[in-house]
Amino acid sequence: MKTPLLVLAALGSTLTAAQAQTTIGKGTGLLTGSVGFHTETDDLTSNGNGGLNSKNTYRTFRLDFAVGGFVADNLALGVQLQHTVTGGSYSSSSSNNQSGPPTSSTLRVGPMAQYYQMFSEQFGMTATLGAGYESDSQWAQRTSSYPPYYYYSNLKVSGYYVALTPGIVFFPVPKFGLTASIGSLSYNRLKVKDTGSADRYLSALDAGFGLSQLQFGANYYFGRK
Repeated sequence: MKTPLLVLAALGSTLTAAQAQTTIGKGTGLLTGSVGFHTETDDLTSNGNGGLNSKNTYRTFRLDFAVGGFVADNLALGVQLQHTVTGGSYSSSSSNNQSGPPTSSTLRVGPMAQYYQMFSEQFGMTATLGAGYESDSQWAQRTSSYPPYYYYSNLKVSGYYVALTPGIVFFPVPKFGLTASIGSLSYNRLKVKDTGSADRYLSALDAGFGLSQLQFGANYYFGRK
C-alpha cells in the first residue's frame, strides 16, 4: 500500500516542479540581445554589344537590445533599442568602380512588452510588442549634367513605429535562454525632409517574415531559480 502512495507522491512532486519551472515568475529581471545578418547579390548581364556585366551586393546588419522585468508571470515590460545598418557595393565590367550607394541606417527606441508561452521546462514561444520613436538615415540618388552623372544626398527621416515579433526560446539552464525569430509585423509613419522639396509623409505596413529576417539572440533572467 505504501509503494503506490510513494509513487503517486513522487509523480505529483515532479508535475508540480515542472509546472513551476515553466513559469517565469513576477519580479524576475530580463536582459536580452539579438543579432541578424543578411547579404544579397544581383548579377546582371546585358546581351547587347559589349556584353556588359554588373553586380550589386547588399548587406544588412541588425542589432537589438532590451532590458526590463516581469510584472506578472510570463509577462515582461521593458525598453527596447534596435539598430539596423544596410550598405551596398556595385561593380561593372565596363568600370573599375566598386562603390555603391552610401550606407543607410535605422534606429528605433521605445517601450516593449514580451509574453511567454512555455510548452515544457526548456522550450516555449514568445510574442514581443514594441512601439516608439524611429529615426532613419536614407539617401536619394540625384542626376547631374556633368560627370559624375549621379550623386547621393541625405534625407532626414523620423517618426514612430509599432512592431509585433513572434519567436521561440530554449532554456539550457533556467536563467539563460537562446532565442530565434524570422521577422515581424510592423507599421511605421515617417516624415521625410528633403532639401529643396516640401516635407512628405510615408506610411508602411510590413509583414516581413523569412530567412532573410532570421535573428539569433540570448536572454538572461535575473533572480530566476
